[in-house]
Amino acid sequence: MDPSALPRLREWLERPEIASLDPRRIEALAAALAEPDPPVRVERWGTVVGYEAGPPRRRLVQFDRHGHLIAACRWSAEGALDWARCRAADGRWIGVEPGAIEHPAWGRSDRVWLLDGEDPWHPVEPLTVFRSLDWARLDHIPPLAEPRRLPPGAGSAVLNLVASLMKDQGVARVRYRGPFASEQLFTTLLECFRYDPGQALPLERFLADGGLDWLPAPYESHRVTAWATVQLRQDIDAALLYARTQPRFDGQRVALAGHSMGAFAVVSHAQQDPGVAAVVAISGGGALRGPFAPPNTLFIWAANDPAGLRKNARELAAKLAGLEQLVGDKTYGEVDHGTGVRMSEIPAVDHITILYSAEAARRIVEWLGETLGPGSGSPETPGPDPRFPFMGLGLAAALVLAFGLPQLLAPLAPRMGLAPVAHPFAPGGGRGR
Repeated sequence: MDPSALPRLREWLERPEIASLDPRRIEALAAALAEPDPPVRVERWGTVVGYEAGPPRRRLVQFDRHGHLIAACRWSAEGALDWARCRAADGRWIGVEPGAIEHPAWGRSDRVWLLDGEDPWHPVEPLTVFRSLDWARLDHIPPLAEPRRLPPGAGSAVLNLVASLMKDQGVARVRYRGPFASEQLFTTLLECFRYDPGQALPLERFLADGGLDWLPAPYESHRVTAWATVQLRQDIDAALLYARTQPRFDGQRVALAGHSMGAFAVVSHAQQDPGVAAVVAISGGGALRGPFAPPNTLFIWAANDPAGLRKNARELAAKLAGLEQLVGDKTYGEVDHGTGVRMSEIPAVDHITILYSAEAARRIVEWLGETLGPGSGSPETPGPDPRFPFMGLGLAAALVLAFGLPQLLAPLAPRMGLAPVAHPFAPGGGRGR
């Protein structure tokens, strides 16, 4: 944990608007910060979450890295949720009131409110409802009535709160229970859940009857201004979210490729995201420390890469394949089951020129064709990038402008007679002596 997180959290908890959320529990949380194991978690992007001291650890407050309150929960003495609030994308506060109303389609329902954020709980306008949840023991994703009545990003914010509490409770998989299993809902769920990677046709399965397993994967939020709260993701997360929600892409056949530090990044990400289909680590590797094994992974490096880098890639490939040593350019494991591993060394290139190697490109495309199936790449060796000549022309033009243009224009500048200054850096420019 970041050692500066606890002092900052203590300062934030002392603010009157935070203490008023749940005075007794907030005071107990502040006192527990001095304990050896404080009830606090710090997320990757600096989000700080404070929990009720003592088992079970119920979520009380969530701050972004700058101390802005993002979400809060108040619990009853019996452990039931009294209310919860979270920020929508437009900065407004959205509240959830459990068991507030009966819905004609699914019975007992939780109401979603637009709140006045100045007070801990001040409902202003009822927005919609969703089937009641047992917030202390979450086990499904509920249906939401009239989602179009919600402000921008409000539905995602509420679902992200649900996913966050599921993660707190150790829930591994859930399903959506209800009607209206639409493509729009599927896309919204992808913001804070990941679908079962073992499902061949996730969208079709979801639209058929909602029978698709979802893994809680909440995002972090950051308040940029009073009217804007954004999702914090790794660049890879953002790219994958885009690819998986575009109809022209096949979200089931997504591969990650990275070079050097990028190779470390894609190998690391694939260990957290079971929906990735294949990985290409170019002149890099990393370590195997995540909950999932990187699927169908190609480790490819340059013959003139540093010796330590090549050794790390070989060892990582062997460890992933479960063997002591591997032979180059041979596939180990079962590609159809996502356990394929291959390592390959490209001769006569170094850490940089491997990026422009036609042979490296051919082997990478071959691997993608083998692991992702038909339509994933041509076996032909890619030719030179047609953009290179234009890039060279642009560079030459920039050099001409940078060095030639001043000399060309200099004779055209008006000649001005300036009085010489004996001491230019003295006060008054050297005058007055």
